[in-house]
This record gives sequence, C-alpha cells and structure tokens, in this order.
Amino acid sequence: MNQIKLFEKELNIIIEWLKILDPISIVLYGGYSRGEGGVINSCNPYNDFDILLIVRKKIKNSQLVKIEKELKKKINIKWIDFTQKTIKEISKPGGTVFYYDLKYYGKVLYGNKNVLNHIPEINNCKIDKIEIDKLFSTRIWTFLGCFPE
Repeated sequence: MNQIKLFEKELNIIIEWLKILDPISIVLYGGYSRGEGGVINSCNPYNDFDILLIVRKKIKNSQLVKIEKELKKKINIKWIDFTQKTIKEISKPGGTVFYYDLKYYGKVLYGNKNVLNHIPEINNCKIDKIEIDKLFSTRIWTFLGCFPE
C-alpha cells in the first residue's frame, strides 16, 4: 500500500507548516515510508509520522514542539517525531538502524530530492545488535501506545 498517497493530505499539512523553517529537505522515514505504518479504519494513522528535517542550522526544539502541538490539532495522529540533521551529520552516519532506514527507505517530501545521496552506503550486516534491540523496543512502544489508556 502506498501510504504516502493514503496520507497525502496529512503530509501536505505537515510540509506547509515546516516549509516556514526553510529546511533543505523534509524527509519521511520509518514505518510509513516503508509502507508498514499502522492504519485504523483504513485511513487513520495510529503510529507516528517520523519526519527528518535536513537543515542548514539547527532549529530550536521549542519551536518544533510548538509546531508539533499545532499539527496534532489539525491532523488525526497521536505522535509526530521530528528529527533534524545537517548535511555534514548525514554524511558521516555510522552503521545505525536510523541511517539505514533513512538511506534505503526515506522519502523526500519537500526540497532537495537528492539529499539522501549524502548518506554513505551502509552494510546491514555490520549494524550492531544493540541497534536492533532499540528498534524492537520502539516497535513495542508504538504498538502499546495505539491502545486507549
């Protein structure tokens, strides 16, 4: 399922809010970029949108928190995870699940469409086991978080 098409309206709202920050690129990564994001009633997301901003200069986290709060009022989602990196940071990633996911499954939604080419090739066999444990933990957290309290 093409989840980017499915959530085009929500992602466009996110892009419009983030464009004012003048990022180099806005990238969707994680479950929804891989077509694995959870869906309720075939059209409502229940886990998070993972959004990476490729920036020239770091944006204050307080500004991103404010934008996240406003966005959650406008779209039906519990979580939006914002991460920000510079070109220099993504050019020297190391072998982590985050960078592997970003390099091979990230989808540039806005801005420089070739920005992920800055990430060097990553051999998935060399990703440390602790990275896999972190991934598993975040999957459980997301699964449990989708249930009503």
